[in-house]
Amino acid sequence: MHRAPASMLGALLLVSSACSTIGRGPLGPGHHVDRAGDRRYDLHVPVSATDRVRPLVVAFHGAFSSPAEMEEESGLSRLADREGFVVAYPHGTGFLGLLRHWNSGHCCGPALEEGVDDVEFTRQVIEAVSRRVPIDRTRIYLVGMSNGAMMAQRVAAELSNQIAAAAAVSGTIGGRPTRDEDVWRIPSPLAPVPMMLMHGDADEIVPYEGGTDPFTFAGRTWLSVDEAVDFWRRSNHASQELARETLADGRVTRREWRGSPKNSRVVLYRFTGWGHAWPGGPYTRDLGPAEPLAGFEAAEPIWAFLSQHELRS
Repeated sequence: MHRAPASMLGALLLVSSACSTIGRGPLGPGHHVDRAGDRRYDLHVPVSATDRVRPLVVAFHGAFSSPAEMEEESGLSRLADREGFVVAYPHGTGFLGLLRHWNSGHCCGPALEEGVDDVEFTRQVIEAVSRRVPIDRTRIYLVGMSNGAMMAQRVAAELSNQIAAAAAVSGTIGGRPTRDEDVWRIPSPLAPVPMMLMHGDADEIVPYEGGTDPFTFAGRTWLSVDEAVDFWRRSNHASQELARETLADGRVTRREWRGSPKNSRVVLYRFTGWGHAWPGGPYTRDLGPAEPLAGFEAAEPIWAFLSQHELRS
């Protein structure tokens, strides 16, 4: 039903504006483009920014997408202005600013093929932002869509000593890159990372039940959402399931598992009849008034979840 497009216009606009504010000094409110190592990231500093430290959300765009599209579709920058957090939008690996991907371990594109170390790049982004804006190092969060959701889960696992919580939309923890390769899974984190997963059960690109990717000829397969939930429940020692909730006239089922301590939570939003698209922004804004998901904005429950967590000493 819903499938996230790759807007070439958005990517070209990103390229044309990429030299806008690269520098070394402190950054005030607004949208900026900066470097981490030899790569770029976009940065949104909220209009309410002051000298006090603020939470940081690192938001990974999907494959064939861009930071500009992730910003527009997710609404995270608009929410950041209201809630007072900073958002970094890293640039995936692409060609002439287009067709960008992340090396999430089992996917995707040139980033995977070239073995790009996107976990290290994320660490560099966090350090670069911290030099430009006062950041609360106990409140660094990850959000991702599709290939970006896969990346967010990999970074959460590999940098678990730096990440306070994460949210992944329409992504998975692993799979088989080709029919001739073994199944790859993200490694177990060294510390619990609270995780929210959102996925549509009509997703044709990264199917909810896992299985073969229908859009490649190499035999790529995906692990299921249930396997991702089980992975994070084991990693977070979250054995107690709370009562299920139904939202949006039954179109959304919310499940939550907890353990001890507080940062052992795992939350799953399953969207009935929803495809491979961010559940919000232009995809829900234009739905008719009779549609239960009309006006739904995933960024709202995501931030409500993330903001409850901070790194434990």
